[in-house]
Amino acid sequence: FSTAYPLCSKCHYSGSSRLNLDTETKWRNNKALVYSRVNDGTMPKGTTLTTEQRNALLNYISSL
Repeated sequence: FSTAYPLCSKCHYSGSSRLNLDTETKWRNNKALVYSRVNDGTMPKGTTLTTEQRNALLNYISSL
């Protein structure tokens, strides 16, 4: 969670109009959707992850 949350929390927080990912449980419940969006490059919007960040995020999601 400590790898993923800092990369996504500026848009995906409680009270946001976007998918709330402020807890590990919420990441787990949305695992397939979030993995798909990160993997195909549609997330995160407005920024590009380094290869290292992308791989770390995908590895985290896969571990859930």
